Amino acid sequence: MSKWGKHSNPALTVSRRSVLKSAAAVGVLAVTSSGAILPMVAQESAPKRGGHFKLGIGAGDTSDSLDPATYTNAFTDLFGKTLHGYLTEIDADGNLNGELAESWDVSKDAKTWSFKLRKGVEFHNGKSLGAEDVIASINHHRGEQSKSAARTIVEPIDEVRADGPGTVVFALKDGNPDFPYLLEGFHLAIVPAKDGKADVSGVGAGGYVLDNIDYGVKGTAKRFANYWKSDAAWFDSFEALAIHDVTARTNALATGQIHAMER
Repeated sequence: MSKWGKHSNPALTVSRRSVLKSAAAVGVLAVTSSGAILPMVAQESAPKRGGHFKLGIGAGDTSDSLDPATYTNAFTDLFGKTLHGYLTEIDADGNLNGELAESWDVSKDAKTWSFKLRKGVEFHNGKSLGAEDVIASINHHRGEQSKSAARTIVEPIDEVRADGPGTVVFALKDGNPDFPYLLEGFHLAIVPAKDGKADVSGVGAGGYVLDNIDYGVKGTAKRFANYWKSDAAWFDSFEALAIHDVTARTNALATGQIHAMER
């Protein structure tokens, strides 16, 4: 098995760079695939905790759901990446790093991947992260009956199994040296297992705990006191408002109703 650590994929770096160069780079909220503009923290000084942040999003629908399998727009994407943790993540330089996965090994044929889970990670409900949570989370998107938007992403997975409480093994149908990149996609949030199934109620291991959500209108969340990352989730709370019209979003930004807006 070969050891994998920080790794850069130029093909992904270009498309993600405009997103990652925003406040996600300093851990203000989280990385979002939507291209949301998050507030920049002054480079000259270290960021400080506190405050309530308001973000205007150009998407959101009354049919939205907290189920990661159904994420379809910037609004649900934002909550996915703030409420939840993922096995891997892309940093501000476009490099792949482990998030809930501390490290991973890969077989020479790139068909078998073993991910060692990070210790000390806690879900919002107090449950400690374990292999059963990852298995339930990934299997939530698999199978012929799955209607998940990520079904095609996980289709190459032949089996997901535990190798002890802290290691998850993925057996792929064919070798894929870029497999860890797939695991940072916003649909593949790691949620706690409940009776062998994925709990898709919004409980996660991310920096923020859901406070309230009115689909298609707004959602609020508060910082998770037991979040394992010390360099992220700087705000005490945040609020995402669905403002579909770009002119209305711009006016809201100009008048101080929001602090930042999606492009």
